[in-house]
Amino acid sequence: DGMIGRPFLKSRAVKIDYGREILTVGNRIHPFVISESM
Repeated sequence: DGMIGRPFLKSRAVKIDYGREILTVGNRIHPFVISESM
C-alpha cells in the first residue's frame, strides 16, 4: 500500500478525511499520524 510507504505525504489527506482514514487504517498502520493530525 502507498500509505505504508509514504504516511507523511498522506498526512494531509488524513487530516482532511481523518474521520474515515484514521479510524480504519491509521490506527494500525501509522498511529503517529493521528497524534500529528490531532
